[in-house]
Order: sequence, then C-alpha cells, then structure tokens
Amino acid sequence: MQRKKYAVYGLVIILVLFVIGLNIPFATHEVYVATENITINEPYNEAAANKKDTLRKVVVAADYYADNAHCINYIYKPPSNCGLVIENADAVNGEFKVEFNIATQKKKEFTKVFNVFIPAGKKKKISFTVNDKITRFTFYITPPSKEGYEYLNLQDPRTVTNCHDVQEMDKMVRYCTLKKIRKFTKIKETKKSLLLRLIQ
Repeated sequence: MQRKKYAVYGLVIILVLFVIGLNIPFATHEVYVATENITINEPYNEAAANKKDTLRKVVVAADYYADNAHCINYIYKPPSNCGLVIENADAVNGEFKVEFNIATQKKKEFTKVFNVFIPAGKKKKISFTVNDKITRFTFYITPPSKEGYEYLNLQDPRTVTNCHDVQEMDKMVRYCTLKKIRKFTKIKETKKSLLLRLIQ
C-alpha cells in the first residue's frame, strides 16, 4: 500500500514537471517575407513600367543591431578595453566589416578593422585592447548585402507623381516621384512555449 502511495506521488510530480515544461517559453527564429512601401525620386519610363509582372531586383544592406559599444580606460596600468556586440538581424548569413577609429592620450590615431562572419539571427562579440588611455572612439559597420524585389503598384493613381524633365548629357530624362513596393526575406525572434506551438 505504502509503495503504491509513493508511486502515485511520483507520477503526480512527473506530470506537474511535464506541464511546467510544456509552458516554459523558448525562442526560435522564423524567416518571413516582409513588404515595405517606399517613396523615391528616380528616372521613370512609362512604357517599361506598364509591362505586366515586371519586377526589379534590388540589393540593400542587411539588417543588424550594434550594442554595448565601449572603450573603457585602465585605472592603474594598461591595457584599455574596447568592443561591441553585433547581432545579424536578417535572414542572410554574411560578413560584417567593423572599423574602430581610436584616438589616444598620446595623440595617436589609428583604425582597427575586423571582418566577422555572423550567421542569420546570431550575435558576435568583438573585443580588443589598447596600450594607452583612449580619448575618443567611433565605429562604423558595413553589413553584408541581400537581394529583394521591388515593383510599382500601377493600380494606385498616386503611384507616379511630380514628374519633370531633366537635361542629362544630350538627352532629356523624365524623373518622377514613385511609390514602390519592396519585398525582402527577414527574420524574427518568436518566444512561445511548446504547448502554444502544438496548439497553433
């Protein structure tokens, strides 16, 4: 009898832990197609634009976040510590070029360059030391590029406006303000429990 009682208690504990485990949220990354509306002033060819299903391939910089950029000077003896964290917030893997421009107390100025490969949705920490006190620093990040598509919504009469002709070299070029639709793959972080994922 006592053994059965312990077995029931053990089963209840296992069930409770199982239910708790089902409700603990965890993060995953999902790739999706994002639609963006942009307004741009550029050359416009009405005949070409009226062709059905004409898409234009475009290349833009991948999305990313830079966090915790710092240079902390030493207190007693060198070195000083610098660094930052980059998150690849896009759906493409790629190499990020990071340039740190440093000015030191000894009036030296130099640039440290890092080329870091970061998979989609991942983070990388960059850190380095300087054997002097730092008076100023800036950084510049060149992300990888990604491809997408854009097109004109010719159903909307406001898509093409403010047209004017501009003389370029030996010909007139028509410029217009265009409302375009762009589509790119992007990535987003989703936090859900296993139970919610099973229900959905």
